Amino acid sequence: MRTTFYKVCALAILLLVLTTMGCKKLPDIVVSVDPGLRKTASVTVHLMGITWFELEEWKGKSIDKYWSPGNPEREQGVARKQTDEKTFARDLQAIQVLRKSDPIWKRWEKVGADTLLVIANIPGLSDKGRDPRMLYFSFKELRGGKMGIDVLPTGLRKVGWSKR
Repeated sequence: MRTTFYKVCALAILLLVLTTMGCKKLPDIVVSVDPGLRKTASVTVHLMGITWFELEEWKGKSIDKYWSPGNPEREQGVARKQTDEKTFARDLQAIQVLRKSDPIWKRWEKVGADTLLVIANIPGLSDKGRDPRMLYFSFKELRGGKMGIDVLPTGLRKVGWSKR
């Protein structure tokens, strides 16, 4: 009986250590917006931690509908602090960073997220076919280093992966 108890405690401690180590290896996510795009329009980028199963659902969603005024799913994600929102405009910074130390990573892992979903509101693009305003990465893919996302007039682009 005691042996089982000690094994369960050791397993719980091991899981806690592994989970904590995983969070520290997540990267800074550097989001930058094309200067020309920033001069002509305000651009909003959402970063969300989701599960792989939710990703399949997201692939079928309309990004136009997501960005429509008053969309409750979008507004609730921001209000519940499950969505990291970056806003870019003429007078705001061209580069913003989601730090690996940001508490949102812990919130995402707490709800079982294993995928980073990035959605941008880029004027002039629509969700006909594969939507270039959406990118996603598994947390495993993100471990270590630094990652960049460029917001261009043509869509999102993954850039500058560097391991430190």
